[in-house]
Amino acid sequence: MIMKNKYKFLTLLGLLPFLASAQLTNNGATIIVESGAVLLVEGSVTNTGNGVITNTGTIDIKGSLTNDVGSTITSNPTSKLRFSGNGAQTINSNGQ
Repeated sequence: MIMKNKYKFLTLLGLLPFLASAQLTNNGATIIVESGAVLLVEGSVTNTGNGVITNTGTIDIKGSLTNDVGSTITSNPTSKLRFSGNGAQTINSNGQ
């Protein structure tokens, strides 16, 4: 009986990556992506609550990007903001 339940647990554990989705929500913090660094987000990014995202590296987003009123995303000429999802992706700024 214990072995049977162990295998059920391992099967469910193996399915976990397919059931989970990753997203990044910044609620008022400061996130810095330094030159040469890559921030890969498998889902969407929401920057809210006067959050700050400073990008001098690469941010790769598989979902959509929302930057709420009072929050900022800054970059420099060599940084990259890449949208690499398979479906439609949107950019929302200031609730628009």
